[in-house]
Amino acid sequence: LMFDQIYKAENEVYSRFGAGILKVEYTGFDGEVAKPLKNGRLIVGLSGSVTKKREVGKAFELKENDVKDYYTTAFLNGRLNIPEKELYVDVMAGRFLAGDKGVRLTVSKFIKGVTISAWYSFTDTSVFSDRYNRGYSDKGIRITIPIRLFEGTDSRTTYGYSLSPWVRDVAQDIDHYHNLFDYIG
Repeated sequence: LMFDQIYKAENEVYSRFGAGILKVEYTGFDGEVAKPLKNGRLIVGLSGSVTKKREVGKAFELKENDVKDYYTTAFLNGRLNIPEKELYVDVMAGRFLAGDKGVRLTVSKFIKGVTISAWYSFTDTSVFSDRYNRGYSDKGIRITIPIRLFEGTDSRTTYGYSLSPWVRDVAQDIDHYHNLFDYIG
């Protein structure tokens, strides 16, 4: 149950707005604006979300008496496309879901239609009081496989799987149904 819309304005300025159940744990609003520069070699943008946690096991209820009433994010985003090497580097800097501020760096490589990515984050973990999140930097790898490899027809649907050494609250963002950088890219 989600509305998601992408709009292309003049001068190749793209925007995206999403509202509804944004992922299993969160519902709310999500938005993004982006612009490609230098013939798409560089993409810059802004994104943010206002979300509320959903009640576990209850599809249409919102969580009450949580750590925060609403979780907000705000990011300055950048992507450097390196088509000669079939890779790109993403940087997102700003405020993550738990309120920690910092940067997440992601390097992604295309290999015959499959995308392999690795990420590492640098955030101010002083917002956390527990020993598991304080001083931790989120890191991991991801593989994204397009379904068209199995179906033989063109499709934008992909399967993705991520691995990280430990699931923590540091440097987390919601999953985005569409990502403007991927849409433009």
